[in-house]
Formats: sequence, structure tokens, C-alpha cells
Amino acid sequence: MVGLSFLKKAFKGEDGKCKELPKHIKKMLPGDDDWTEAAPAGLFSDEETSYDDEEVWKGAQKKGSTLQVVPPSPVRIGKAGVGEAGDPMSPYPLVIPKKELPDEVNEEEKQIMKIDMYLNSDGPLELGNTMKTGLRSVCWGGIPSKHRGLCWQLLSCYLSLQKERRCEDLVTKRTQYHDCVETYYEAAVQSPSRETSKILYLLKKDIPRTNPKIPMLSLQPIQDIMERVLFMWSLRHPAAGYVQGMNDLLTPFLLAFMSSAIEMTDLLGQANEVERRIETVLEADEYFLKSLEADVFWCFTAMLHNIQDHFTEAQPGIQSKLRLLDALLEKADPKLHTHLKEENVALVEFAFKWINCLFLREISTVPLLRLWDTYICEGDDYPVLHVYVCLALLSRFSPQLTKLPFCELIPFLLTPPTAHFNDTDIAELISNAYLFQQLYPPPDEYN
Repeated sequence: MVGLSFLKKAFKGEDGKCKELPKHIKKMLPGDDDWTEAAPAGLFSDEETSYDDEEVWKGAQKKGSTLQVVPPSPVRIGKAGVGEAGDPMSPYPLVIPKKELPDEVNEEEKQIMKIDMYLNSDGPLELGNTMKTGLRSVCWGGIPSKHRGLCWQLLSCYLSLQKERRCEDLVTKRTQYHDCVETYYEAAVQSPSRETSKILYLLKKDIPRTNPKIPMLSLQPIQDIMERVLFMWSLRHPAAGYVQGMNDLLTPFLLAFMSSAIEMTDLLGQANEVERRIETVLEADEYFLKSLEADVFWCFTAMLHNIQDHFTEAQPGIQSKLRLLDALLEKADPKLHTHLKEENVALVEFAFKWINCLFLREISTVPLLRLWDTYICEGDDYPVLHVYVCLALLSRFSPQLTKLPFCELIPFLLTPPTAHFNDTDIAELISNAYLFQQLYPPPDEYN
């Protein structure tokens, strides 16, 4: 146990006598029973130790540890005020309890506070690595709806990580988008060409059918936003153009960015209530929907950048990922792979939709947004992670699937029992997908 005696050693003076502990540390000291040994060997010994060594800090913050070692730098840590300007700082690391929040605070509130602390820190923000550092590591385990819009915009590289540049960047990007809408969309509506007429016809047919389980999407202002965003995207990407299913891929961004102003539970409620909420928001900010539209367009564009080959002729991106899924399933679950072969079930019959729509039609809205939190954190690598999530889903239902004949396999796989999934199920799915990715790395062509 690392208790008061060890802490006193950390404040031992040159004469070997223990110095008086600073007041701000005394106030934080719990009973000895609340401390756990997490420091590397020798950290609190009398031997001279180099605390500039990065490995020492890593060793002191082992996974599963209940403590964290805070380097002696002027950083703000929680409400205790440790490291605030003017506080006396020890020349040694200070060991403090990592669990700073009371037990009654739920996981979502803890995650909100964690993201708040990172976004409001004095130091520069960085995207970092999904499992180790930066905003990606903070958000990889899920983003509360309060922060989802801002974090998705930062992770999509739409917003600058430098706070002082964000306002200018937003004005530039939003103006650029709406100038294009005025120039190209309005012209296409008034004097449509053969090509633009075809796009508009498909959009007007598909958009009203987008996920009827979300009443908000039936509102005319929201459908108008979807039409303009998808039209402008197809115009900027003529090799792919508009393809059915893109309207579904747009909905998570609408929900994520709307939730910055309207509670998620309200967004998923009745259409008339959502409309009333939107009107209330517009009274405070008449440009809210115009700003939202531009933000959705740019982040949607960033998301589709890495899967454009899903929508080009012959859809080579989807075919490639189906081959990868087949190879991975053969390694990870040979029994299920063999059973599907024997029953003449091809992956394309069900996994094509999984890969093309990123589970938008298989998983309900709230847990789906949790899954997309991780996808957006993955950046350019999310399409490959998605294949491993498909593998994890097959593995989850493998015991049932291996017992089903062909006539029952296809209905099961086309409508898997995922409607009841919650955030815990999604976290388990992502965890298993990550494990599969470590056990069976993808070929170099996917890296």
C-alpha cells in the first residue's frame, strides 16, 4: 500500500528529514486504505531516480491502476486545484487517487467530465492515437450526446484543434457551402439538366423513406437539408454520384449535430414535438439550420471520403471487404465458415448491406451513434475496423447460426436480433472486433 509514509518520503529534504506537506496535498489525503501501490519500483525509495524518463511515467500508469502519477508541471487536475498557478510544486511526482468522482456519478457523467477536462485544458489539443493519446483516445469509448456534435467535427478535421481559429474556419466553410448551394442547387431546381433532373428525382423518392422510426426525418425542413446536402455531394463526386443508401448515412450527422441544441430523447420523439423544439432554437438563432446544414455536409463528405469505392461502378470497395470478411471468418470461426459454405450461403447475400450501410438498418439509433463514435475516432481506418465489427457480430451469434439450415439462416442474417442492443452490447462488439484485429491483422493492401 502506498500511504502517508510513502508520500512523506517523496517530500524528504536533502538532510533526510521529512518536509512539511503542502496544504493543497494535505487536503486531498484520504485514509491509507484508499491508496493502492501503482508507482514503479524505486519511485518512493531513497535511491536517486530520473523522473524525466518517459518510461517511468508509463510504468506508473499501468492499465487497471487506481492511481495516476502526475508530473510536476503546472496542469489543472479536477476541483482539488493541484497544480494551479501559484501552488507550491514538489520536485517529485505526486501520486493522487485516479478515481476523483463520487460513486453516485454515472458513467455518462464521468465521460462528460472527462471530455470537458480535455477540451477545456490549457494545452494544445491533438487528435492522437485511438488507444493511447489525444482526443481520439478520450472519445474512442463513446461520446455523450452533449459533446458528440463538437467532437465529431473535431475528429473529422472540419473544426480546427486550435480554438482561436475555429470561428474563422466555420465562417469560411459555411459560406463556401452556401455559395455553392446558391450557384448550383438553385440553378438545378430552376433549370434542371438531364443529369441533375435524375439526381433530384432519386433524392425526392428516397429521402421521404429514410428511417421511418425517426419522426424528425419526416419534417420538411430536415428533408430539404438532406436533399441539398446529397445533391451537392453528388455534384462534387461525379464518379460515384448519388446512390441509394447515402440518405441513411446522412442521418447520424443530423442527429449528432442537432443534439447540441436539442436533447436526444426529444429528437427521437414525435415529429410535432421536434418541430416545436426546432422553432424554439430558431428563435434564439435564426441561422441554426443553415449552420447545421453546412456542418453536416462537410463531415458527411469526410466520412464518405474513405468509402467512395463503395458507390462507384461494380462497387470494388464492398467486394474487397467481403473477401476480407470471408478470409477472416475462415480463420476466426472455421466451424461457422464451413457451415455457411455447406448451406450455400454467400456473404454477399447479407453482409453487403452491413458493409454498405454501416449497420444503420440493423442497430437502433442510440447504440448506433455509440458505434459511430468509435468509427469517427478511427479516421481513415474505420472501414477496416467495420469489417472486424461484422466478424464480431457473426461470432456473437455463431452458436445459433451453426445449427440453422439454409431456409432459416438467410432470414436470421438479413434481420439479426440486434434491435435490443444497448451501449454495453456495442462496447462488447467493438472490444471483440479490436481483439480480432490484433489476432488476425488485415493484409497490407488494407493498411
